[in-house]
Amino acid sequence: MGAAAPWLGVGLDEERNRRGEEVVSNPNSSVDVLVIPADEERAVAAEMSILRSLWNQDGPGL
Repeated sequence: MGAAAPWLGVGLDEERNRRGEEVVSNPNSSVDVLVIPADEERAVAAEMSILRSLWNQDGPGL
């Protein structure tokens, strides 16, 4: 099992990670390592939509 950031005491259980489990730290890790799903594409699209509506509203000067 791997060590993700050994100088911080963080250890990664590569098998748990491969299986897609929520907690992927190994038993020797000083802290829990969790996988938090994110939808970056949706977040960027939402921000761009807001910017576009501001641009259309106020022009390029914002």
